[in-house]
Amino acid sequence: MPTIHSSSDSSQKRTNQHGSHAEQTEQAGEYYSSEALTSQSLRGKTPAHGRVHTTNGMFNPAYVVSSFRSRLLVLRNRHFLALDVLICLLTPLLALMLRTDGDDISGKYLRSLVVITPLFLLIKLVVFLRGGLYNRFWRYAGVEELGSIIWLGLIALLAETIFFFLVLRPLHLLSPDFPRSVPILDGFLSLGLIGALRFSVRMVDVAHHTRTRKSYSKPVLVAGAGSAGVMIVAEMRTNPNLGMTPIGFLDDAREKQGARIRGVPVLGRCSDIARVASDTNAQEVIIAMPTARGKEIRQIVTLCEQAGVHAKTIPGMYELLGGTVSVKQLRDVEIEDLLRRDPVRTDLAAVAELVRGKRVMVTGGGGSIGSEICRQVLHYEPSMLLVLGHGENSVFEIQSELERLLEQKHGAESE
Repeated sequence: MPTIHSSSDSSQKRTNQHGSHAEQTEQAGEYYSSEALTSQSLRGKTPAHGRVHTTNGMFNPAYVVSSFRSRLLVLRNRHFLALDVLICLLTPLLALMLRTDGDDISGKYLRSLVVITPLFLLIKLVVFLRGGLYNRFWRYAGVEELGSIIWLGLIALLAETIFFFLVLRPLHLLSPDFPRSVPILDGFLSLGLIGALRFSVRMVDVAHHTRTRKSYSKPVLVAGAGSAGVMIVAEMRTNPNLGMTPIGFLDDAREKQGARIRGVPVLGRCSDIARVASDTNAQEVIIAMPTARGKEIRQIVTLCEQAGVHAKTIPGMYELLGGTVSVKQLRDVEIEDLLRRDPVRTDLAAVAELVRGKRVMVTGGGGSIGSEICRQVLHYEPSMLLVLGHGENSVFEIQSELERLLEQKHGAESE
């Protein structure tokens, strides 16, 4: 078992400095956000122009649309629950009308309809409540929420069908000729209407952001249709305040050519920047390739300069470790981006032969790079590991961590 020793060439000296940042905004008039204007519109007024639901004394359709959008976006789960109850009370009747082509059902099937409607409602509400359908925020609904609606809807449909055939019909609670397809039609109608209700909130929100963004944002191309590029596009599309509209991807992958990713088309390869920028009037190219080599970055920057468009980039992968890709990290291309080195493959067998059974000292072992070197060296079982650093606390922390790693390793070996 290797021995770990640590040493600090100075005592801990820390000075906590806290800066404060004050943001001041001076404007000739008052500033109102889009949300503030929306809330004002709900009351029929704006800060400067009085009532907005009329134009020269006439009805204003734009106000009605804005009011409907605002009211739809503030729906809460309790509102969705009430609307779901209303939908589930209507779908059995709609299903029966579809099955019987709208024939007179008031006398023939009324009793059966009165029996199945509350029972089907109860089954659906139990499934939806147990499945967590009423603890989601539908304004930002995505694939996961869509999957939940479909899954819970199918479970409710199956439960209704089983209950219909194994309980209601054997107990003769329904008319003998009551259509057997009603529970299936009811399940699909409920699934469609409940899903449409929820995703209408999402669609209205996206449509509003798209309209707002197009009014003042600049068109940009994204070089790199990988995970980093997709995250950048998603943030630009959901945040119109960024002032950028993604109009296309550029990617060298053959299988992505002509495809659409998050609704944004792949318009060509990175070498096509000049042509695509001219066709789309793009003003900026975002290089979303954190793992690209410096040579590739230099080529793209050169093509952007030749096309007369500005190039920005996200940090390299080593800068993104432990974080996420965000538009806030966009910056101009710097010399470090152009000099990104190719990854170096280490001969791990040679390292193990060099370190195993030897006394090893790591200077600067309390820093981020030094501490990682200590962890890697410990993996190859030196007879002694000496950690030397400036900060007393940082050296103590890495020593404690290495001792824990040793205990875990020997505990696993003993088992």
